[in-house]
Amino acid sequence: MIKTEQARTKRTSTRSLPWPENLITDIGLAYVFEDETYRELTDDQMKGLLYVISMLRDRQKTVLRMRYQEKKTLREIAETLSLSPERVRQLVIRSLRILRHEPYRAYFRDGYTAVTDADRQKTDEEEKAKEKEKAGIRDAMPQLYKIGIGDSGLSTRTYNVLKRAGITTLGQAAEAIALNPKALFRVRNLGTKSFAELIGKLEEYGFECSMVKSEYGIC
Repeated sequence: MIKTEQARTKRTSTRSLPWPENLITDIGLAYVFEDETYRELTDDQMKGLLYVISMLRDRQKTVLRMRYQEKKTLREIAETLSLSPERVRQLVIRSLRILRHEPYRAYFRDGYTAVTDADRQKTDEEEKAKEKEKAGIRDAMPQLYKIGIGDSGLSTRTYNVLKRAGITTLGQAAEAIALNPKALFRVRNLGTKSFAELIGKLEEYGFECSMVKSEYGIC
């Protein structure tokens, strides 16, 4: 009984709050501020909040706007959208649950610029690591880049699949396996047999594939 009364009081007080404090409060103040005290969002945090809302499905965005910015009741929203109040309630709950998750809440917790800068830096670092890996393969096994896949002794099927994927030398195949074997494994029509054949061919030239073989169960 006490919990029910507390929940009812919280819903009532939340509806009386201004936008976006009402939404942030229902998301959970601790998710954003690490305590239960609301602080006005900075322009960058507000930009992040609007950005993550824009990433939701159309109906979820509409329900959040009507609920928190227009401050409509569940019944009013239901009548406008030709839904049941219970369905509207479910949409609100589901949308709030999404906004509580990383990386969504990071945008309005840390700010849009902070997150996008961090993502950009991470991408740059990953690209540098990939280039370093490629350079390592080129330096250690330059002969692989001189061997075209058509001259390597691969089967016609494997050759055709790799060629369609834009891989023309064993060096490029080695790069693909070293940097992103999952993407290579998912190449259309490659299949386990052709994947294993390619790995076997690279090992003939001294390219180490034991970790990939273990991961994909290739003997």
